[in-house]
Amino acid sequence: MRLLFSVIVGSLALSAVAMAADSGPRADVAALRGLAMRPHTTIDNVRVVGNYAVLEWIMPPAGGMSAYKRTAGEHWKLLMTEGGVIGANELMKKGVPAAAAHKLLPGTP
Repeated sequence: MRLLFSVIVGSLALSAVAMAADSGPRADVAALRGLAMRPHTTIDNVRVVGNYAVLEWIMPPAGGMSAYKRTAGEHWKLLMTEGGVIGANELMKKGVPAAAAHKLLPGTP
């Protein structure tokens, strides 16, 4: 029983780390979190690749994703926001280079 409890707790801890795994320069991640924060909204995960970023948000009872592009003057501009999941192809339609889109959203078409 103790072993089962340890396995369950370890699994939950690993899942929490995987879900909250920001990637990219800390300053960019912090800037995007600040920009996207709204009342009653949780920013779950921020990924930055070069001048592009994607973040996941939860505003109960739903959630979604937003994509940003860094503009002149180091400002982040919202490219798109969707309820649900954004795919790499959708980012590419908005002008994100394929290599960056697939790094931001690995495993998506």
